[in-house]
Amino acid sequence: MLSDLKEPYVRGHRTGSLVCWTCLDVDHPQNFQGLRAVEDPQALRKSRPDVPETSVPAYTPTFIG
Repeated sequence: MLSDLKEPYVRGHRTGSLVCWTCLDVDHPQNFQGLRAVEDPQALRKSRPDVPETSVPAYTPTFIG
């Protein structure tokens, strides 16, 4: 029936078409990427360990041969 049809949305805007419940795709939140400013810094502030370099054993390669 025509009254059972729903209108799909794409990025929050109506498309103007009508589809049945089985064909209706819900507008996914990932479709709205880039519409809002997001600050997500990836760098670590103090990435080095709090251990003095003298307590870290030095690596000495050993060659067999």
